[in-house]
Amino acid sequence: MQNPQYSTHHIYQHIQGLINNLLNDLKLESNDVDTQDTTAYSQELLNNLYNDISNKLVELEKHAEWNTFTIALYGETNAGKSTIIETLRILLGEETKKQQQAQFAQWQQDAGISVDSVDQARQTILFTEQQLEQQDLSWHHKQLQLKQQVSLCEQQHKDAQHIWTQLKQSVSLLQRFIWIFKTCAEASAVKITHADLVNVNEALTVQTQQHTNVRDSVAADLKQIEASYQDMANKIKQAEPYADGGIIGNGQSDFTLETQSYSFNINGCKFNLLDVPGIEGKESKVTDAIWQAVHKAHAVFYITSKASAPQKGDDKNPGTVEKIKQHLDAQSEVWTIFNKRIQNPIQLEKDQLISAGELESLADLDAKMSEFLGDNYQKTLALSAYPAFLAAASCLLPDSRDRIVQKKFLTQFSVEQILEKSNISVLSNMFTQDLVDEFNVKIMRSNHRKAKMVVNATRNNVVALRREKYAPLLIKLRDELSATNTEFTTSVKTLHVKLSNNTRELIRVFESSVRDPMYAKIERDISNDELKQLLKNQIEQCQQDLIDKLPNMVSLEINRFETKIDDIVSRFESHTNTLMATFNNIDSTNIELDINIDNGINVWGIVGAVGGGALLMFTPMGWALLAISASTLVFQAYKALRSFFSNSYKFSQQRQSVEENIDKISDRISVQITGNLNSVMEDVELNVKRISDAMGHSINSIELINKKLAESQRELDALCLQLEN
Repeated sequence: MQNPQYSTHHIYQHIQGLINNLLNDLKLESNDVDTQDTTAYSQELLNNLYNDISNKLVELEKHAEWNTFTIALYGETNAGKSTIIETLRILLGEETKKQQQAQFAQWQQDAGISVDSVDQARQTILFTEQQLEQQDLSWHHKQLQLKQQVSLCEQQHKDAQHIWTQLKQSVSLLQRFIWIFKTCAEASAVKITHADLVNVNEALTVQTQQHTNVRDSVAADLKQIEASYQDMANKIKQAEPYADGGIIGNGQSDFTLETQSYSFNINGCKFNLLDVPGIEGKESKVTDAIWQAVHKAHAVFYITSKASAPQKGDDKNPGTVEKIKQHLDAQSEVWTIFNKRIQNPIQLEKDQLISAGELESLADLDAKMSEFLGDNYQKTLALSAYPAFLAAASCLLPDSRDRIVQKKFLTQFSVEQILEKSNISVLSNMFTQDLVDEFNVKIMRSNHRKAKMVVNATRNNVVALRREKYAPLLIKLRDELSATNTEFTTSVKTLHVKLSNNTRELIRVFESSVRDPMYAKIERDISNDELKQLLKNQIEQCQQDLIDKLPNMVSLEINRFETKIDDIVSRFESHTNTLMATFNNIDSTNIELDINIDNGINVWGIVGAVGGGALLMFTPMGWALLAISASTLVFQAYKALRSFFSNSYKFSQQRQSVEENIDKISDRISVQITGNLNSVMEDVELNVKRISDAMGHSINSIELINKKLAESQRELDALCLQLEN
């Protein structure tokens, strides 16, 4: 049973409320100063993810349609979306189209302009233009003949004059006197040719004027007829808003810049058709209009004029495939319409509208669209919208190209034949029957899916962020810290061994420094009292040497240890920063990690404190001088008596006494130094643990974010599941 909270437009407020509650539940509270930056970043990360949901839900709510089943015609620029819609408006009797057709009929009656009157005016203009052309052509030939006659007469008159001039120069005075009374033939020829030339020129002038008068009269008639036709055209222009085909593009890109909605009511069943701007024009002008339309639509028809699968783009320019996936992924019902371009009635003479090759290509198109959109994609419908429009249209502008093409189609086919051959009925029947059945269920399913896709998109971002960035990063960081801790343990053990070995070596040197001089003095036959004093002095001197050397030895090893620890920490920080950069380069989400792995650990401060403490334990301030007890040098009476009689025995006893005292002193020194050394190592281990804990703190921050993302994923999964039920 449908959750009542999701049955109306209140779904968006309800989801928004769930998101707000989820965000409050996931708030990270921390009073730890060291974790406040991470906590703030984690909260900002979650806020950004959920703000994205909120913004998209607001956009959905703004454009969602809950009462009327809405169908969007979406697709390529100039693919014929508007032509299909205009044809359906006429065939299905869309109310505004009927009003426009009534206004067109009224205009036609008031203006007295019909197709016949426009044709008659055009024919009159054409006939008059032909008359003018024939007149000009006839006059051109006549004028050419007259000019040829003028040229001939001019030449004849010139020749006659030349002959007469030569004759006059060659005759006698007597002959000239005779010509006074009797005209000669040559003189007569000059007069005759002159008269002929005058007559021809006069004829050219008269006929030129006659042609000009006739042409001017015909041109005046043509101008008057054209003015009358222009007046008719101006009146026709007034009818453009009412004519069929007004919403159809003129072939220019981006003819449709805003989504237009058309309402239909067929036998009480209401639905809207949306004419969506083309997706291949200047998208900066139409992006908002496209998104608003697909948010509102409950079913989408992708219109294409190509019998082929949409093409992919590249990194710089997304193709049709990417746009379809982006715009229509949230739709619950998507169809394709292949609008075959037909401009000539000859193309309708075939038995089948679609060829075998086109059918094969359309099958590939369906397969690709199913791959892009999944089960929500239906199939392809094939039709030819332009012939169907011409067959359905009854209110075309008398002087339009469409009316001329319509006449060609209707000369060869009847209206019924064109509608059948164009296959437009498959779409009109669908829109009035199958597609709008159970429209309330379809509206709800469509709106739920869009809301779910919004939530799921953020859920996928959370999953990608967690699985591809934070979770593997956490594993890598833990491995890195484990390896670093192993190095710490090894370094601490190495320090302990070196300090122990060096201490034993110093004690061995102390023993030799006491023994060797005392043995030499014993060989000189000194008394027991002298032995006591000399041994005491030697021990004190050598002990002081030991005290002086011990801090230097410890300081040297501590410095080496500090350098080693510093190298280990620096290496850890370098590796973790490299890991962060690597996981930031993963393109699964557009969210960058912003966790500060630089722990701010003052290694020299922490370990230096250890070294300082160690040195204090190995100075005179840290331990008392080892005094020689006189009792250790007291020989028993019988030993003293025996040594009085035997030098070798005395020497032996004195050496034994020296060894016993050296052993006792060495043991006491070793015990005290070992105690101090153990205290130092405890301090070192404690401070190294502090360093390890500080480095682990950054990893804990990553783990905390990972945990919150996991919680967020579970909540979003539950919300998506609720939207499906």
